[in-house]
Amino acid sequence: MKTLTRKSFLKILGTGASITALRALPTIAASAADNDLVELEPTSFISEMNAWYQANGIPFALDQIDCDQSQLKISDVEKLISDLQNIQITHHTEYSNNDITQLNSSFSSELSEQIITPREIMRINFSRTATDELTVWFQDGVIGTVCIEITITGIADDLRSTILEASGSACERSSVNLSSIDIAPVSVSKNSPSTGDVSYSTSCSAYFEWVVPQTNVKLRSHASKPISGSVSY
Repeated sequence: MKTLTRKSFLKILGTGASITALRALPTIAASAADNDLVELEPTSFISEMNAWYQANGIPFALDQIDCDQSQLKISDVEKLISDLQNIQITHHTEYSNNDITQLNSSFSSELSEQIITPREIMRINFSRTATDELTVWFQDGVIGTVCIEITITGIADDLRSTILEASGSACERSSVNLSSIDIAPVSVSKNSPSTGDVSYSTSCSAYFEWVVPQTNVKLRSHASKPISGSVSY
């Protein structure tokens, strides 16, 4: 029985003595048969993988690994490491407009027929939503995703197409394999990037949990990303 400590972890997989060698996982040494059993040492395994993520600038980290059976085939361990190395983090943003609530249609009609002076303001309330997704996935498919909804509300001057007031909020709308999430307060900027727009920014930090089907290994991982964009009233 071999224990995957920090030292033997690299030796068994034939990656040499440097953590940077994980960037291109080679074939397991011929002296180690695929069906040989090894015992995962969670702390060292997590440390090795997180060091690799950090070295490659990947905003992802393993937080926990639990095994129903600590003894795994070398081929299964190789597949697990390969999957973890090929993990990708993507996000997709969509925008949708809610109906604009106007104060009074007859009042707006009358104002449109009058001569506009600098002091006249046609105030309208507006609400806009945008969605942003944080997805963590292996080569074999999606393993964790969360959809975040950002809502921007405010008051605009419809005569000059400018934003008078604006505020924002964000919440989880849907998720898969999500353990927990932390969303920062939403910051907004009026008439940015153009007049009549509201730019926003926030960030999210999420933990995902899933079980690797081939090994029944339970993983808990962490990913984070900034969120920004803009909407028009």
